[in-house]
Amino acid sequence: MSKESKNRNNSAVVKNHNGIITPKADKTPVVVKISLKDRLEQALQNRNVQKALHSIRQAEHNHSNETDIDDTSLYSISYGNKHIADLSDHPANKLMGTKGQIPSGAYQIQRDTWNEAKVKLELTDFCAHNQDLAALYIINRTGKLTNIENGEFLQESTLSKLGIQWAALPVGQNKLSHYEGQMKSCMTYDTLKKHYDHY
Repeated sequence: MSKESKNRNNSAVVKNHNGIITPKADKTPVVVKISLKDRLEQALQNRNVQKALHSIRQAEHNHSNETDIDDTSLYSISYGNKHIADLSDHPANKLMGTKGQIPSGAYQIQRDTWNEAKVKLELTDFCAHNQDLAALYIINRTGKLTNIENGEFLQESTLSKLGIQWAALPVGQNKLSHYEGQMKSCMTYDTLKKHYDHY
């Protein structure tokens, strides 16, 4: 058995947002880097993350309704409730010459944000799974991914950051959208909590 294998077998593995830390036999930590995409794939398996993503989808498309709508249909909806027939790329990328962002998909992602995530995560199409990864890419940029993994999605410190990206999210209890013009289409905190709790 190699020294590396022996150390790996004799030590615990602790995951964090920078990679996997594997303590060596002499107690010197070795950081094994993982790609951002792999990090987000791991996060996507977390139940609290799944609940948060569900809540964001509901807020963006369901607004004041306390009853869930079918999440699976939301991945093919663009701004104005238009159906996206082709998920090979963000709809705005397929409209030649357009300068519009056309918020699209389950998370109403704008074209520039999608293109950034697409390059960073090497995403090949606008399928549901890749939209989830792009949403986590956005969340990770806010610095709140670990908080959400730890069940802190509904805390004001988390919502206030996410509300900058998703105008339909309340930014705390008894607070509505980060944007004044979005107050009518913003989900209330209590309704958001119901969607989060009964996912």
